[in-house]
Amino acid sequence: MGVVQRQGVSSTVISYIGAVLGYVNKMVLFTHFLSLEEVGLANTMPVIAVMIAQFAAIGTPNSILRFFPYFRDREKHHNGFLAGFLLLSLIGFIVIGSLFWIFRPFIFSIWEEKSPLLFEYGYLLLPYALSYVVINVFEAYLRSLYKIAFMTFVKEIGLRLAVTIAISLFAFGVIDFSTFVHIYIAVIVLTAVAPVLYTLFIGELLLKPQFGTVWKKHFNEIIRYTFVTFLPIAGSTVLHQLDIFMLSFESETLNGIYTTLAFAATIIVIPWKALRGISAPLVVEHWKNKDMEKMKSLYRRTSLISLMTGTFIFLGLWLNRHNLIAIIGEKYAIGIIVLAILGLSKVWDMTTGLNGVILITSPKYIYDLFFQIGLIVIGISSNLILIPRLGINGAAIATFVSIFFINTARMITVWRLFNLHPFTDPMLKVVVGGILTYYICDAFPTLVNFWWDIPLRSFLCTVLFAGLMLKWEVSPDVNAYVMKWGAKFGVGRILQFLINTDREKD
Repeated sequence: MGVVQRQGVSSTVISYIGAVLGYVNKMVLFTHFLSLEEVGLANTMPVIAVMIAQFAAIGTPNSILRFFPYFRDREKHHNGFLAGFLLLSLIGFIVIGSLFWIFRPFIFSIWEEKSPLLFEYGYLLLPYALSYVVINVFEAYLRSLYKIAFMTFVKEIGLRLAVTIAISLFAFGVIDFSTFVHIYIAVIVLTAVAPVLYTLFIGELLLKPQFGTVWKKHFNEIIRYTFVTFLPIAGSTVLHQLDIFMLSFESETLNGIYTTLAFAATIIVIPWKALRGISAPLVVEHWKNKDMEKMKSLYRRTSLISLMTGTFIFLGLWLNRHNLIAIIGEKYAIGIIVLAILGLSKVWDMTTGLNGVILITSPKYIYDLFFQIGLIVIGISSNLILIPRLGINGAAIATFVSIFFINTARMITVWRLFNLHPFTDPMLKVVVGGILTYYICDAFPTLVNFWWDIPLRSFLCTVLFAGLMLKWEVSPDVNAYVMKWGAKFGVGRILQFLINTDREKD
């Protein structure tokens, strides 16, 4: 267990460092040294490649995590486990890659007019997608071996640092944009090679085909599980990437604006990803023990904390929207409402987000398959209707509608099937506190220099929102955590007095 904890802590630290690098790349370097069309290409190519890779993988990464324990046997090359799943993924890539190639003339004909850079560099999408397939398979395999820190480092820091170097070379005129694009693709290929070499280094690159007794015993179950869970996983990818993909058929310039502001909104979900990673194993444990009271408590506590953190970060972003535009450039101002729409969608996603984990790990996991089918239908239709009429705002609204639908549907289903829902009275205090904080802080005079305005406005937001949450005792968990650290820094009694003057002193 110590190994798992060390790997988990290392991965969390690496992820946050990677998030900082990502923000430097996309919010500073890209916006200052690339045109809107070039930003659109740089941000859209990964989205399309990931979508192709997700469908090509046909759910194999999830199946690797699920079935590896049944195959684990180092002396027998894990009974041909890695070879079998690489073959399955390769077959999936050939099928999806062939479909993409067949429809390529139609897709490229639209890009030629609407997104000329995507048309020019579209031939790189398949090798890009193949690299992601390899990355996904080996990442799942290494997770099964409890070796997660290496791939996290490669993806979160190595890849992004290489992009930082490449865009810096472009900024100083050492390379042109075409060379930058090809360097970026080369880095992705190297990112796919890295886990292969690492797996070889640790002695786990076991590719000897052994389709014997163990495969025969579990093959039908693997195929069934892979295809049943494939659509929910693919649907999740569609949910978060469809807007960008469909905008590529509308305008490369608009996609440059949209993807930049959409990336800014991703900071909201960083705490939720960590919380979900901690909560998911507990959900499985509660199902195993059939302990619905603990499940309800976990569901409500995580939803409350997610609403608090999501609201707080969203407030920080939206109250500093003018400062964000000052940093990335006035040409992005026309899409600022995208930040609000996507930001609110992420807050709702976080608040109700554990319902997906509860449902997919429950005996009724098949229900999620129907939700994902509905999600794909709603996502495609809403984007087709709204993007031509409202442009990037339409794409944001379509994403909000899709996220609201899937999470509300899951929430109602979990409630009806298991009598579990995430709502508690303190959530109303969070909403009221958020509204009060917004109106007070938004009335704060804008300083000329944004380097002064950002810390002062953010400090005011933090003091007001956090103060209200603590004073109203919205979450006992948060209050206890703050008091614990306050005591360590010698301000426990002061915090106790400020938070609740009526509480008796120890």
